[in-house]
Amino acid sequence: MFRDNSKVFILDGATGTELMKRGMPGGACPEKWVLENPSAIIELQRAYVDAGSMCVYAPTFGANRERLRSHGLTGVREYCRDLVALSREAVQGRVPVGGDMSSTCLQLAPFGTAEFSDLIDIFTEQAEALVEAGADFFAIETQMSLPEARAAVMAVRSVSDKPVLVSLACGDNGRTVMGTDPVAGLLSIQALGADAYGVNCCSDLGLLGRIISSMRPYAAIPLIAKPNAGHPESDGGKTVYHLPPEDFAAAGAEYVSLGAGLIGGCCGTAPEHIEALARACAALQ
Repeated sequence: MFRDNSKVFILDGATGTELMKRGMPGGACPEKWVLENPSAIIELQRAYVDAGSMCVYAPTFGANRERLRSHGLTGVREYCRDLVALSREAVQGRVPVGGDMSSTCLQLAPFGTAEFSDLIDIFTEQAEALVEAGADFFAIETQMSLPEARAAVMAVRSVSDKPVLVSLACGDNGRTVMGTDPVAGLLSIQALGADAYGVNCCSDLGLLGRIISSMRPYAAIPLIAKPNAGHPESDGGKTVYHLPPEDFAAAGAEYVSLGAGLIGGCCGTAPEHIEALARACAALQ
């Protein structure tokens, strides 16, 4: 699905910032809000497919035990089942639906109290739930530490042989919050059997291009670029992104020339950004 080097694979765009445009309040549990407002995700994901997305990520980003617990919630399997079902309703079989898995927000010892085995257990529970829900692939994204990303891949691989995409969230220093260098992450993650690897949630589009270039010589699997729509700004107490779709698309085309094979959008991107990106990438082929 993702290893065809003959074409650029267009991913989807932002979920969280788009749901906030549709009424989700800050601080809400996105998974719970989506189930209470299903039309929001259905409309959004249909728009992404219409714009050119070749897959969508189900809104299961925080549907792991620890993230749900932080909102006073339980029911990993029920959340994953119902959220994947909503995405399937949205896309109507037109594109694959991925099970989205992000951070547990736990800190490993000695910085915190969690053990590596705890991460494996938490991610295995979510991965099993996503398998039962019928996810076509796994998207392990916005990872802030290499150990947690490794734990997620190992958990998925213990229950499924479906494709696995992995991406780290990098700041303006080109590393994750926990200091992981993307190249070091690539070497580790591809050895675990991931199908693609890269960076998402990066606001500096030029920096992301340099990161893609640095990873390319070592990549045995396709590289992912899923940046934000530029740097966030505050406008009347709200976080907004102002990068026009055409500028976003130009950056995406540049990533392809630098070696990326899977391109999409993260915070601040909308269906309009994905539509422009799809047109720009189609012109390269």
